[in-house]
Amino acid sequence: MGLNSHAQISHWLLSPHSPHLLGRGIDVTVQNMCGSTPLHVASSEGHVQVVHVLLHHGVDTTVQDMEGLTPLHRASVERHVEVMRVLLEFSVDATAHDKEGRTPLHTALYQRRANVIHVLLKYGANPAAQDWCWLTPLHLVSYQGGMDVTHILLDHGADASDKDKDGRTPLYLASGEGHVDVTCVLLEYGADVTAQDINIKQADSIACRIRKGICGCFSHPSRAWGGPVSAG
Repeated sequence: MGLNSHAQISHWLLSPHSPHLLGRGIDVTVQNMCGSTPLHVASSEGHVQVVHVLLHHGVDTTVQDMEGLTPLHRASVERHVEVMRVLLEFSVDATAHDKEGRTPLHTALYQRRANVIHVLLKYGANPAAQDWCWLTPLHLVSYQGGMDVTHILLDHGADASDKDKDGRTPLYLASGEGHVDVTCVLLEYGADVTAQDINIKQADSIACRIRKGICGCFSHPSRAWGGPVSAG
């Protein structure tokens, strides 16, 4: 029998008729020292067909590694869109939290790829989900910058007025980091320019900077300090 792909080898090993496994098959739930299962590894590496094989052999998609990451978290942060689609079509939970409270949407935002964000939102990711510090995906992109992704999240129901544990809104973070384009978008969606965090003086200072500098932003909507977020 000729085996010429990871998927074929995986299917053969998992078969109860494999002569090398005495008809018993392999434990697909086994975890390595980091808590990763074969599905975690295949998802992280982008092996779509292997993911298919594992899913069809009943692998548990809810297992988390030592950081609390699911296979979908892994695929999302590595931008493996096709793997994500396969997992999500098998009803993998798009809202699962890792040990920091982060969902796959949170972790995907570290790469700021619009197509990854679209896939997660299409399959039920919550744009208002908060981690254990009450940070939403909109907080993250507001801090990092990314006008396109900011638009996507707000169009899918993200709340520009959400506050983290320190009382900081996405507008607070965007303005503090100098992201003029994101600041403009948040204000267009009704972000409260008077919102204060726990440190009222610092919040007042940022609000003053916004009021002084925002007019030119609306006069030139194409102005952006970072480049557009990649769609690929």
